[in-house]
Amino acid sequence: MVVLRARTSGVIAGVDRTIGSPIRARFRCLGRPCPVSPLLLGAALCGLGVHVGTLGLARLRFGVAAATPVEAASTPTEPGGLGGSVLRPTHVTALAVSPDGTLLVAAGVRQGVGVPVCVWNVGGGARVCEIPTRPDIPPPLFLAISPDSTLLAAGNGPEAPSKDTLEVWAVTAREATGLSGLGYEHLLQRKWVSALAFSLDGKYLAAGVEASVREGRVRVWEVGSWRELPDVFHIRGIADSLAFAPEGHLLAVGATGVIALRTTAKAVTVFDLPAGRRLSTYAGCYSPGLHGPGLERVTLAFSPVGAALAVAGPGGICMFDVQTDRRYPKARIGRTRVLGMAFSSSGRDLAAALSDTTVQVWNVDTSQEVRQCTLGEQSSEYGPCSFSGGGRILACAEKSKLVVRVWDIETCGEKNKFSM
Repeated sequence: MVVLRARTSGVIAGVDRTIGSPIRARFRCLGRPCPVSPLLLGAALCGLGVHVGTLGLARLRFGVAAATPVEAASTPTEPGGLGGSVLRPTHVTALAVSPDGTLLVAAGVRQGVGVPVCVWNVGGGARVCEIPTRPDIPPPLFLAISPDSTLLAAGNGPEAPSKDTLEVWAVTAREATGLSGLGYEHLLQRKWVSALAFSLDGKYLAAGVEASVREGRVRVWEVGSWRELPDVFHIRGIADSLAFAPEGHLLAVGATGVIALRTTAKAVTVFDLPAGRRLSTYAGCYSPGLHGPGLERVTLAFSPVGAALAVAGPGGICMFDVQTDRRYPKARIGRTRVLGMAFSSSGRDLAAALSDTTVQVWNVDTSQEVRQCTLGEQSSEYGPCSFSGGGRILACAEKSKLVVRVWDIETCGEKNKFSM
């Protein structure tokens, strides 16, 4: 048997090919199953590199080893790296802006080795602290900051030698306590994390947890006591995005279902947390997108006023009130992708960072464009993006660099630039 295996911090791929037997392919994208592209599969079989830019991943270089699947799975990690014969990328894996816009947190990888998680003061530009991470495991793929900026949740997939996949670290003005394996609170072990969010009132922490491509679930904890709410938050597919309503009792979950290597359904489910029940499900904003099946994550944003929910879908953004079911005019975005969204503090406007390096701001009631900001040069490319609460502060990571840029969306001016 010949096993072809590829690995980056965001994708793991394996192809088993035994003479006279069918091809079996196994892919994981950012801690969750993803469709197998014929281009990727063909490149793997031919030992070629391929660029999968629409997935936001780096170039892969496939290595060939004669081994059984068990032997391949137990191949030791190369010293100081994340394993495998790959072109090790340098990039920001996750970032988050605190709800009040004062703190910026970013995790990243440099040449395949995780770097310390950095915490900065957005206004002054000073580095508040660093949270060391283990060099032999991937850095966090998801980050979330509590509303009072004292807690940082970090989520990842299971990776030896660490078994903790969701940890909560305490952050203060001078230091942060927490080291992979020695965190402030360990909430998950050996479970893939696919999304993270704190409620706006600071009472809850929610995490999308991979179960299967057919059925996933969201787990919710009470902050402080870390008591887990009853496990009743089941969804069809895998949670892509989580958003809490302002009072914290409603949780919206955007999910993508994948069956037989194809995206079959994208939907938004709203749960009532205190009641422990499903409130409603919406599926009208989704279909296999303009950019190919499975390549569009479901992106959500709740208004800080009322119960308006924005859902980014192919070609536009749908907005509706989850309590009254009122539908707002759709905001058109063309063939660009949404990298992040947020409502203004008044709830009257919605801002979205787009893949064409612009930010568009619309009036919610009319969907008329209020203003547009350009994020740097037209040739710029950005990866993860995060808005502050109220949508005024936006941070985006430059692709293939450990650099995060921050803008004030009200003035369209760049506030700061941070290097890890």
